[in-house]
Amino acid sequence: SRKTDELVFASHAILNFHKDGRNRTVRSRTILAKITCITQLSDHIFALGYDDGSILIWNDELQEEDIVSTQAEVGLNFSVTALSGVILSDSKGVFLLSANATGLYYHTKNPGTSLWERNCFQSGFAFNCVKIEWLEPQEDQLIIVAGSASPRGNRVRTYTCNAESINNDSARGGPSIPIVYQGSLLGHQDWIGCMAWQQMTNSKRFLASGSHDHKIRLWAFNAITNEGTTSNDIGLDCGINDDDYDEGKIDDLMEGEARLVLNLGNGKSCPVTLEAILIGHEDVVTDVAWKPSWQDCKGSPSLLSSSMDRSILIWRAEVEDEITEEALGVWSPIVRVGIAGGLLGGSVGSTLLGFVGACWYGSRIAGHGHGGAIYFWSNASSGKDALEDEENAHTWESIPGLSGHFGPVEDCCWEATRGSYLLSLSEDQTCRLWASPGDGYNDDGSLAKWREYSRPQVHGYNLKAITCIGVGRDVGGEPLHRFVSGADEKVLRSFDGPKSTLLLLKQSGIRCEVDKEKRVDRAYIPSLGLSNNSEASEDVAGFRSVIEDSEKIKLPQERELGVNTLWLESDKLFGHNTEILTLASSTQSFLQDGEGFRNGNKVIVASSCKARDVENASILLWDVDQSKCVNVLKGGHRSSVSALTFSPDAKFLASSGKDRRLCIWHRTAEDAVGDYSLVAAIDAAHKRIVWSCDFGPSSNILATGSRDGFVKVWEVNADKEDGNDGIVNELFRFQPASMQTSVTAVAFLHTSIRNGEFLLAIGLETGGIELWSIPTFEASSTKGPKLLHQIPTLDCHSASVRRLAWRPQLNGIIANKESPRKIFLASCGLDNGVKIFEVSLDYQS
Repeated sequence: SRKTDELVFASHAILNFHKDGRNRTVRSRTILAKITCITQLSDHIFALGYDDGSILIWNDELQEEDIVSTQAEVGLNFSVTALSGVILSDSKGVFLLSANATGLYYHTKNPGTSLWERNCFQSGFAFNCVKIEWLEPQEDQLIIVAGSASPRGNRVRTYTCNAESINNDSARGGPSIPIVYQGSLLGHQDWIGCMAWQQMTNSKRFLASGSHDHKIRLWAFNAITNEGTTSNDIGLDCGINDDDYDEGKIDDLMEGEARLVLNLGNGKSCPVTLEAILIGHEDVVTDVAWKPSWQDCKGSPSLLSSSMDRSILIWRAEVEDEITEEALGVWSPIVRVGIAGGLLGGSVGSTLLGFVGACWYGSRIAGHGHGGAIYFWSNASSGKDALEDEENAHTWESIPGLSGHFGPVEDCCWEATRGSYLLSLSEDQTCRLWASPGDGYNDDGSLAKWREYSRPQVHGYNLKAITCIGVGRDVGGEPLHRFVSGADEKVLRSFDGPKSTLLLLKQSGIRCEVDKEKRVDRAYIPSLGLSNNSEASEDVAGFRSVIEDSEKIKLPQERELGVNTLWLESDKLFGHNTEILTLASSTQSFLQDGEGFRNGNKVIVASSCKARDVENASILLWDVDQSKCVNVLKGGHRSSVSALTFSPDAKFLASSGKDRRLCIWHRTAEDAVGDYSLVAAIDAAHKRIVWSCDFGPSSNILATGSRDGFVKVWEVNADKEDGNDGIVNELFRFQPASMQTSVTAVAFLHTSIRNGEFLLAIGLETGGIELWSIPTFEASSTKGPKLLHQIPTLDCHSASVRRLAWRPQLNGIIANKESPRKIFLASCGLDNGVKIFEVSLDYQS
């Protein structure tokens, strides 16, 4: 951002504004595709490009959007690879450029009109980047540079445009804006992926271009002269499809000799020379950024560059006194930051990849890792320009950054007893732990920040399902801080929290009960392995000393999250023949009275897998503590079971899925572990696949959500055990307020809210979330479901909601009826996001 204290970045379809540790998000009301590029046109105006070809202008001051083009208008589903634009001073109009795999386009809109003009001015080539800049404002000339992404012969193509012709039809001389191709800057031997402009003097500016050939080239656009156009042949373009040129021959030109001369008309020209070639990276150069306002510090220009070699460099030229029209001194890297040995902590496939972007963030450096995280480095200088402080110029320290999933988030669940933390897992092959001190509130009552404190599982398969089962040995259940996860493999894995993570949570002010269970200090992933094993090595003690000895709690960095905060894999559960699909556990029964449900005092885990036949459509019940399958439920389904849920007293297990059949399994014996049998089955419970189901606070209310767009509420009669008839009855059938969309998630708050009514959260395929009041079945004849609140679209997900989870409430929420009671609702979705909402229940309404 041009505001040096604000960082602007995109995550899926969401635009994020990060300032002073706080994150503010906005997104389009009409475009749901992924954002692929951002460019800032002014302090408050941003242009966004999407992977479906759409382009949008966002005015952050007015909170308004202006659709430049949509996929339907473009007609081709090509991702926008780059954007650049300027605001015209005379008319305050916008002149925007976009690049994709087919060529370069301009977009402009006359003031006072609502229609955008779009035209292609360079076709036939793919471009990775494009930049536009005023050559000299008084000359009214715009210069456009674009980096090609061709199999060979890549170059920086250069164009000029007279600004007067943009919104002046008489000055065009034709139906389209005259954009003149001036030639190409040769030298790069591979794709050109990034470029950045920098004003050096009143009449001289630099262009930095980074390429897949590991090099950065600095081009000097010199002062405009009246000498006309004279140039050597090698600087003239001879067709982009010509044979590969000899880079050595090009760079043998005399120093200061023009590589290209721009013909501006009226006898004016602008020579372009090669200032320097920066060689220091060992892999693809992904981004370049000039240090803003360096002139105010009376220093020399500094260039930031990122690369897939896992490093970020700061380049600087030797300048004796002040910048002149002559060439600068030698350019050299003065600072190198990054991660040695790989950006660990992401999925296995991303651990050896580097940075895809970098920028200046006030006095700090921000780097965008391939694994989705944003890294920050700060300098020890205080009140000075970091690079001008000779004593500390080379001392940069990594500070906690921003982390999050970079793949669709498939499932999430709260810690089983009091919701001390939230676990989420994703197709990025990681499981992450999110927590907030003070139960989510600061001392002054404001909402506290939620951060990633641990990464319990880093896997080699896409993770699909998770359930927390650690309710404590004191109530006869599983050990505290234990969860079970399933992935695109046939195995279930259980994990136990290590001492180091629990100690960090406790010292951070998070209510995290630690039992007397024997725990390891930490876990690690062995080479070529997928199981987190225990280890007692020197680096464990080193990590714990950071936690124990520091007066100020230091959160783990991105690399530490994937290395030092893993949880121990306590067991593997074998039994399924195909990939795991969904999980559910009976932990809620232990929270009712603290004594369990007297079914052997065991937590039961139910699991299902992808199925194309009746045999694999069975449901497996597990006693995780004993590492065994205690029952296989067959005969209920014919295809994949996508939804499982236990009743609060664990007497019933409900299941449904692709075959649209709703099955109710009843526990037949009080003392037997996992002894369930089928007591009722409703064929065609919905018209389409059932994505989710959940029992209410009582065991006789069940909700189901389906792709057919409807939610159904069922009465489950526990007293009728002599036959199937009447055990399950449909009470309500209703559509969410956002009609014509699939229902993908439902979740009851496990306590009544008022007059015996239940609160149901509904997640939609469009990303929306709604809260509904469900009356108990005794009042069903006079009342129906009622919409209580529809979460604003801009606060919801931009893709399908996969799971909704209410934070456990140990003491209920009915205790204080005088004032609203606040609870938390967690959601995850296919937009790579995990969201936590504060829900305030007003009993007067």
